[in-house]
Amino acid sequence: LNPKFTINNTVVVVSSAELAGVSIRSLGEKVASLKAQRNEIIAALDLLFTGI
Repeated sequence: LNPKFTINNTVVVVSSAELAGVSIRSLGEKVASLKAQRNEIIAALDLLFTGI
């Protein structure tokens, strides 16, 4: 439900249960892409919304 990833030698956790919309203006510079972890992120969201 909370996949972990390493970005610039820092472990970050995607807290699916705290998902929220954020204005692009409030974001800083792009530092990484989680495109390769798409399936893992979608699986966490599936678990959150459907329980499977």
